[in-house]
Amino acid sequence: LILRGAATSMAASHAWNDAEYVNRSFGHMVVRVEPAREDRRARHDVLQMELSEFLWRSANGEELYVVSTVPHLMTADLQVPPFLLCGRSNKVEKRAGGARATSGSKTDELASAPPRWATPIDELGLWISQTPTSSQIHYDQTNILNCLLVGDKQWVFIDTRSEHDKLPWAEGRIRGVSANTPLYSGSDFVDLDPLAIDVTAHARLRGLK
Repeated sequence: LILRGAATSMAASHAWNDAEYVNRSFGHMVVRVEPAREDRRARHDVLQMELSEFLWRSANGEELYVVSTVPHLMTADLQVPPFLLCGRSNKVEKRAGGARATSGSKTDELASAPPRWATPIDELGLWISQTPTSSQIHYDQTNILNCLLVGDKQWVFIDTRSEHDKLPWAEGRIRGVSANTPLYSGSDFVDLDPLAIDVTAHARLRGLK
């Protein structure tokens, strides 16, 4: 699902395109930084630095990438879209369309409970780069909503329902498919450079859908 323009009302969609504003407002915030090209097997030292240092080093040619939780101060420029404001964290009795109870005021509360997919946001991530970046082929155990505020991002989606057995998963956490749904025990990735895959050595990767 692609939602175009869904973030235009956020202050961040305009203000964060101004490096001077970001530096002045959030430069003292500490963020987690990695090399711009992802390698999940390599044991990179986890860098912690102020955002102002990251911006300076990136502007001077270092290929770095902020992969961090959003510093609390920066959340003032973000607005959660209304369709994500429907979750609740407490567990409710499962039934079609939500939950039910049998007595008291709890009945009214659970009668309006959201469907089971309407879960709360667990983590708010921040990605920033001033140079081209790439991610290895991977899938995440959690559901992801990616919000692009500035720049361009290209996605390649692979249907793991039909193609999972063609990919050399590094951790072996995908176990098959049941009822048209992949079965997995955690996030996993393919330990290959996505920008330079040798399809002769990995012939099964040809024609992935």
